Amino acid sequence: MPPRRWVPLLAALLAAAPLARAAAQAQPDPRRTRTFGVDSLAFRGVAADAGIIWPLRIESTTILNLRADLGPVSPGVRLVPTLSFWASRFHTSELRRLARQIEKVCAAQHGVDCPPLDLGEVRVSDLSLGLDAQVSLRRLGPLQPYFSVGGAMHLLNGQGDAIDNTFVEGLLDAIAPGLQASGGLELPLSHALRLYGEGRAVLGSDTRYVGLTVGASWRLPVASAPTSPSASGGSGR
Repeated sequence: MPPRRWVPLLAALLAAAPLARAAAQAQPDPRRTRTFGVDSLAFRGVAADAGIIWPLRIESTTILNLRADLGPVSPGVRLVPTLSFWASRFHTSELRRLARQIEKVCAAQHGVDCPPLDLGEVRVSDLSLGLDAQVSLRRLGPLQPYFSVGGAMHLLNGQGDAIDNTFVEGLLDAIAPGLQASGGLELPLSHALRLYGEGRAVLGSDTRYVGLTVGASWRLPVASAPTSPSASGGSGR
């Protein structure tokens, strides 16, 4: 993989730290008596959501996300790994554009016009594993707003009857990093159960899309120190 493809992922990790630290410092949190940091990370809950995305050059489709809550790394900031999957097919206009480019290469090599090329239906899927730093903001009544930034690795797979075992399929198959950012609202139904809605944007070298999802999260109970007052504000999943 060309080294430049790692630049977006490294930039996401470098950008997440100062953003999360600044947001945490701007919100006094009565839980400061708790211990934060990498050593405090543990499995705290799970979340699942689904929605619709609008990828570039690809038809809109459904996306499925499965998330874990690793707990707070600093006051108001949680680490959230996410496993995502979606599948769709290329727009017909995009396939025509690709076919014309291949025809031009064929004509340039043979010196004569090549016959029209029909690529048929070309499908693509994306399985990604990402990590976000999720920052809780000030409550809006019962709602808990948040934003997150992070990065992910995307495993892209292209398929089609006309392109199987060709160089075109090789061009569509890729493992590539990407940046991601999101914002959403949580509605606590109980201490453990929460509903949420989220908007997300993904920018990668081989995949780009925006999307909207809704889902639910379940958080494991966390024992609190008896001398520490409970937090009035919520936190991310």
